Amino acid sequence: MSQDSKDRLHSKLHTLKLQHLTNMERIGQIQLLSRVNGPPMEALTRETREEYSAAEVKNYNATHNGVQAFERLLNYAETRNSGQIQRIAQFLAGVWGVDQGLKLECLVSLDQSIGDDMLAVLNAIRTNALSIRDMSVDGSKRVPAALRLWGYQ
Repeated sequence: MSQDSKDRLHSKLHTLKLQHLTNMERIGQIQLLSRVNGPPMEALTRETREEYSAAEVKNYNATHNGVQAFERLLNYAETRNSGQIQRIAQFLAGVWGVDQGLKLECLVSLDQSIGDDMLAVLNAIRTNALSIRDMSVDGSKRVPAALRLWGYQ
């Protein structure tokens, strides 16, 4: 990966971090309420704030890890040539929407780090915090080019 690509990936991850911190700050500003006449509602509101915080942290972590994983997988598809890379291309085609659906056999018999990256990408997609098209630096150009290398249109 070129230094420019690394810098752009770092910038993308930094932007995600800033969005996450802004979301956490907003969650922290939820006012705790209590009833004047009756049992306090503070615990319920505090619980709700904690649920929002936990969900935000989970989504941020999934997105951050997924962006890094997607970038690694795309880099493999762009620069390497092996049977595992063919399955990475199949996976990328499936999540990119080029193929007729994701074939789960592309997850079988991979190096653990590659399989973990694929699962991280799927987890990021599941959180729906970031479009698959926005998961990599210049993805709208690089992914189709890498897929063409592996016979996908």
